[in-house]
Amino acid sequence: MTNFVELTVEGQLKDLVRPRPDWFEMNAIEDGLAKIIPEFATLGIDLPHKDSLLTICAQGRIDKAVNVDKEASQGVRGLKGLFPQHAAIIELGRRDQVPEALLRLSALIIVCVSDWSRKLEPSARDAQDVVIFDRRVEGVWRQIRLISQPGLNRLPPVVGDVEEFYSRLEETLEDIDPREAEALGQDYSYLTEIARFFNFYLGGGRIYQRSRKHGDQPRKIRPVPLPQNVLDTDPDSDLDAGSSPETAVISRRRPEEVRATEHYLAGNSPDEVEDGPRLIKSARPLSTGLGGNPVQAAIRVANRKIHQRRAAQLLPGRWQTLNEAEVRSLISAILNPEVTLGASSRAILLLSLLTGRDLDAVFETSLVRDASQVPKANSIQDITAIYVVAESREWVVKALQPESRRTRKKAWKSVLADHEPLLYLPIPESFWSVLEPLVADRKRQVKKRSVKLFSNVSHERANAEITAFLSSINRGNRGRTTLARIAYHLTEELHAESGDLIEASLVTGRQPPYGASAAIYYHHCDRQKLLDQYSSVTRRWQSWVLADSASAPECQRALLDGTVGSDLVIDTPVVADLFKALREQVEYDRDLLGTLEGLRVFHNSLTNYVVLMLFWMSGYRAVQDPLSEQCEFNHRRRWLVIADKTGDGYGHCRMVPACQVLADQLVAYHSHAEWLRNRLSLIIENRQHGSFLFYLDTQLDEVQLRPASMETLLEWAYVLPLNLNRHWLRGELRRLDVSGPYVDRFMGHWSMGQEPWGRFSAVDPVDFHGVLDSALGQLAEKIGLQVVEGIAR
Repeated sequence: MTNFVELTVEGQLKDLVRPRPDWFEMNAIEDGLAKIIPEFATLGIDLPHKDSLLTICAQGRIDKAVNVDKEASQGVRGLKGLFPQHAAIIELGRRDQVPEALLRLSALIIVCVSDWSRKLEPSARDAQDVVIFDRRVEGVWRQIRLISQPGLNRLPPVVGDVEEFYSRLEETLEDIDPREAEALGQDYSYLTEIARFFNFYLGGGRIYQRSRKHGDQPRKIRPVPLPQNVLDTDPDSDLDAGSSPETAVISRRRPEEVRATEHYLAGNSPDEVEDGPRLIKSARPLSTGLGGNPVQAAIRVANRKIHQRRAAQLLPGRWQTLNEAEVRSLISAILNPEVTLGASSRAILLLSLLTGRDLDAVFETSLVRDASQVPKANSIQDITAIYVVAESREWVVKALQPESRRTRKKAWKSVLADHEPLLYLPIPESFWSVLEPLVADRKRQVKKRSVKLFSNVSHERANAEITAFLSSINRGNRGRTTLARIAYHLTEELHAESGDLIEASLVTGRQPPYGASAAIYYHHCDRQKLLDQYSSVTRRWQSWVLADSASAPECQRALLDGTVGSDLVIDTPVVADLFKALREQVEYDRDLLGTLEGLRVFHNSLTNYVVLMLFWMSGYRAVQDPLSEQCEFNHRRRWLVIADKTGDGYGHCRMVPACQVLADQLVAYHSHAEWLRNRLSLIIENRQHGSFLFYLDTQLDEVQLRPASMETLLEWAYVLPLNLNRHWLRGELRRLDVSGPYVDRFMGHWSMGQEPWGRFSAVDPVDFHGVLDSALGQLAEKIGLQVVEGIAR
């Protein structure tokens, strides 16, 4: 902790005031010091000769304690610029009432200025260091003179630990969004300048950037490939020849840093954390010898970005996907024993189609006798690993998972839904006949553990044989069948069957073509639903080539309980009990009305209920101020502009429908809040109004909704991460057959070119609202949401 050094009484006075030699306005100096000196003890700072200094100020004897150069008197001219601390103490002394926070902050600044000045002396007061010191001291005292009460209300508690105070002040400034900063006006600039002073004092740079602690590492910027095509690059397609790959330079934190953020701990996807804009560049150098130049390159990059936005719509029948005729031709050729193709190559190609995996993954397919020999999910590290079960004629795979997910704690198990990460999918009878000879041969070698199904197959030879086979079936009808399109076709078919690309990705283990999606982090789905979708696709394939299609064998229902996807999904009855408890608490606290404390408790309970309703009915992330202004809610049309967050230090909003019960609750809360503010303005003068939703502290001041304040006031009823609502909501909307694209637009999960109201979007706002409104209304009824009135009826 910063402290003063032992000086004489005169030296101590000079250190406190840093005066002009004439000690201009000595009476005001005495009054100002009398107000500031007691605050040093409050901060835990030892001020030598404190009692003597207070006595001198009280008796008006500073002129007796110091040497005054009356000949240097020149009035107020130059005082604020050359002797800013002197001028600020005069200003504080002249005021009749000075806020305690301002006096305490002034005391902290005085001790920092004293310490900073002493640190300059051993370095012979380098000219540049002195300029920086003088500039920061002049700036901070100017802010002390000018800052108003709204700005002081934003100050965190002033403590003697300078680094702790600066950390809190920096966090406060980061949490202020542009709308709040605009409302604060100059006070926001004053707070920024005060933070800048402490940053420089603590050793920060000459821009507003906090100095790093020992052991901290800078955030690394690493280049990651940005896909240009809708699908992965297909080496067998002439359309990809000559394409120019691009690289997006993204500012990413280290994984351990991401896992320590509030965003991640609250249950959000780490893929949504970026620390700055993406810088896109071409990986191919300019062909200056052929007339290439930066202007033409910029035009080409802009055109490619437009193409990416169009391609990201994933419209059906794209060139990169197989059509029905090509799939019919492929399956007929595979099942035709007269076609020249080895048994192993035939099985490899069929498994690629049935599993949606590339050939490299199919080559590593394992064989087991029965399901008991399939390894536990936590021991399967490779998401592309395939296990063929001989007895039940099915293949087993681990559902696609994000790279990182918040750990599921044992204490949460009782309130979370059952999670089963493995999928058991049947192989139809006609397709099993292709695999059976190879399985029968390898099954004899299966003992306690699995064996590789294609361990005796030469990869190079199989690849060459399959390539020749595909060329032969393409040659006759100008087909477009390639290995990449075959491996992707199951994803395409499941996407069309389910209406949700994320559910297709859970089965095939493929990230969406436009890159990793945060929806994979949140989505959950019944295993039986995925099996039904898969069976529907494979039966349709059989019907194309067989007149009497055999039925796919049904798996036992006992193997298909639970869900795959996110393992952080709260059970629906638990959600219903949570809202019931919150309503009961509001009614209990209603009986406390009649006192100011009872009014505060009741209002906070009602706010808790409304905030949780917004969480579950809008997909709101736990960021500050879900609704900042009344104008962001249209009750007649039932639309909300809900706050959302996509990175550290910047965010965005998204427009979502509001179901009837949520809309009515927001209207009731707004009436209550207006009544409350009107009554409190009669009690508290110059009371500042905040956003649409707010808590009240013990002084009846409004407290902004932030993750920290919500966690504190909801702790008695809800101790799970705040954003687990999003894990529940995505899966429940899909259970009600809301299409995947609509759910993604509602949840804020979209990539470049998929913006719901963007140029290339075909979303109908009326249909979007109608579908989501109906689904959300059913979910509201399912968890028992009701409108709870406030005080104003």
